[in-house]
Amino acid sequence: MNEQEIDELVRQALESERKLPEGLPDRLLLHLQRLAAEQPTEQSGEQKPQTKLSIRRRKMNLRLVGIAASLLICAGLYTALTFYPPTPQRKDTFTNPQEAALVAQNALMLLSTQLNKGLKPVAEAGHDMDKVGATLTNQLKIIIKHSEQ
Repeated sequence: MNEQEIDELVRQALESERKLPEGLPDRLLLHLQRLAAEQPTEQSGEQKPQTKLSIRRRKMNLRLVGIAASLLICAGLYTALTFYPPTPQRKDTFTNPQEAALVAQNALMLLSTQLNKGLKPVAEAGHDMDKVGATLTNQLKIIIKHSEQ
């Protein structure tokens, strides 16, 4: 008798509220005991001992994975060095340091003059804003004097 037949008999017994068929409890008990003997449970503390073969197989698998990883790293390094050569270092523009200093000084002077040209209108705008601020202050003082009278 398999599990499905047992389940069907139990379901029928519960639905019809009649007596269980003769020998059903004994058959159930026998079946449960067979299942328990075939599959050790965690509660009983029984565990299937690992054999030397499975430990050896695990060690062999780890070695193979390590070798495969090493080969992949080597292939990646080879690819990187072959297809992406290092960029050459840049050469200096000037061999004479005095000439380089002179060119740098000229470039800084050009930058300074251009910056000063741009700052001149900003300074003029600042003076104009100061004048407007003084005018507004005078007008506010006049309004306050008239409102107090």
